Amino acid sequence: MFRHQVTVGFGDCDPARIAFYPNYFRWFDAAYNAYLFQYFGSFEEALTQINTIGTGAMEVGARFHSPVVPGDVLELELRLSNWSRKSFQVDYLGSCKGRRVITGFEVRGVFVRVDGKVKAGSTAGLRRALGLTDLG
Repeated sequence: MFRHQVTVGFGDCDPARIAFYPNYFRWFDAAYNAYLFQYFGSFEEALTQINTIGTGAMEVGARFHSPVVPGDVLELELRLSNWSRKSFQVDYLGSCKGRRVITGFEVRGVFVRVDGKVKAGSTAGLRRALGLTDLG
């Protein structure tokens, strides 16, 4: 499990002063990138070590449990799950001071370029780099 904090600003909110829902997906992505940074140190190094052009989202979803307002500190917990040969899932649990505010997920692929086209490649290199040897 990995934790990432985001302080919600006024500009992150809609006119009702609650976090505008697309921002959660931006914060999910930031948490995922911070998670990778702890293993690789840079985006470029991650790409090199996993032999990919990126690990992009293929499907996303979220359930909003409670509103977040300016000044709240959103703590996102991230876990990787549902590994397959060509995709994996990133699960998110977001809370503010112990109050659950969001649960979400991203299904991501490890993308490669083959004959000028972008395709989902093998997740094996990423699993190895993260110290995960099976698809569990």
